[in-house]
Amino acid sequence: MSDHILRPSKLPERSDVISLEMYLLRQLINPFRLSWTLIKLGYEPLAPVRFYSPLAMLGWTTPIYVYPNIFQYVYHTFRTFGVWKIISTGVFASASIDFISEIFHRAFSRRSVVWETWLGSPESVTSYSDGSGLEDTSEPHLTIQQRHSAFRVEDQMEESEWRVFLHMLTEAMSLKAWEVLLTQPFLVVMVRQVASLIGGETQYSWFPVAVRSVYRETGFSGFFQGIIPRLFGELIGTVVYYTTCRLIRRWIFGIQRKRSTSLCMSEVLVYLGLRGYVYPFELTGCIMTLRGANLIAANEANLFSSWRPLRSYLIASGQANRGWFPICRSHVQSKHMPT
Repeated sequence: MSDHILRPSKLPERSDVISLEMYLLRQLINPFRLSWTLIKLGYEPLAPVRFYSPLAMLGWTTPIYVYPNIFQYVYHTFRTFGVWKIISTGVFASASIDFISEIFHRAFSRRSVVWETWLGSPESVTSYSDGSGLEDTSEPHLTIQQRHSAFRVEDQMEESEWRVFLHMLTEAMSLKAWEVLLTQPFLVVMVRQVASLIGGETQYSWFPVAVRSVYRETGFSGFFQGIIPRLFGELIGTVVYYTTCRLIRRWIFGIQRKRSTSLCMSEVLVYLGLRGYVYPFELTGCIMTLRGANLIAANEANLFSSWRPLRSYLIASGQANRGWFPICRSHVQSKHMPT
């Protein structure tokens, strides 16, 4: 009997672990994350400007109004709120989200090493759980070192049999669901801290104070406000992405052919398209984190009893892409349109 199943103790060490320096460097982008959150909440202090696309310059279309780009927005927040507030507001909650997400990224990478042993032998899924060995009679597959590191999981999802694919997909969904669940309280605190800048409220100034304010205003359930649309968006994106990649590889490019640049580009386009499709769920979840909060910025969220009417409102009013485009921000609110 061959030792077909790789035991957890024998898993190779990963070398792509984020370093402390890189982790700290991530926190330096807090001004952009803060500005992005403010944009999601509909805070637009800068007047829209007329934008001339190439087609508009040729007279084929009319110019449109757009908000200034994200760099001008960040500069404005520095001038309005001060450097220290922009750098420090929500930074601990943001760092906690990054830390938890990195833990799940490592767990996902570790599971992909185990998934590699399942390819070509569907029974190995059961064998891995009960500890029994199997003769490896499957066709040879690429080793984990031979795979394209950026598309390793995609390759595994595409090459596996349906039963193994569904098992992998279920594990991926489970990891994503747990990541959303554990990061949601920190997301709620971070968004409320950022939102307090709009009205100048002080009950969310520091992380411990913000945690107490969330509990006092909305109770324990307040730490999970907005989790349902966010969870829906993440799970829909995960399922549709890996399923679509599998169908593209098997029906168009062929499972026996080596991964090509065209296939990689196709899957990148699928990913970007899906992120745009599920973005309204993310936006709705961000706004709903303020529901029940005693903040001026929470007025929009408090108008709706649940996330579904809010999502419908955002789509109907053309605000569903609020914050999606950093440069040409065309989600101009009707109250800001020049008369």
